[in-house]
Amino acid sequence: MTEKIPIEAAQTFINNYRDTFEFKGAEPDSYIRSFFIDKKAIDSIFEKAKDHGIVCKGLRIYIGKKMPPSEDDIRNPIMDTGGKYNLVVAGVDDTECTITETEEIYDNFSSCPTHCPPKSDFCL
Repeated sequence: MTEKIPIEAAQTFINNYRDTFEFKGAEPDSYIRSFFIDKKAIDSIFEKAKDHGIVCKGLRIYIGKKMPPSEDDIRNPIMDTGGKYNLVVAGVDDTECTITETEEIYDNFSSCPTHCPPKSDFCL
């Protein structure tokens, strides 16, 4: 179940993720650290569902890959920054099914390290 967490827990989770790659020897700028999801996309998902008479109770975020796995991907399984990985975001109805009939499905979100946020507690 979704829960709100304190900033300290969030920072620990983020550090654990980063440490996983850095223990493998990955450079900090070689793997995806975050994505920016534009509010306009989120608002549009909810608005189009409502226009179609669908109750959108949340979002489902899939991790996607634009190209089939390569030999390099298999040898070095990290979410690299080469533009191959992204998020696919769609609304979820009140039965927790992904809403596809509105065709409000988004990708191409900006990822960090290519488009990183200004300094914050999560950008240590």
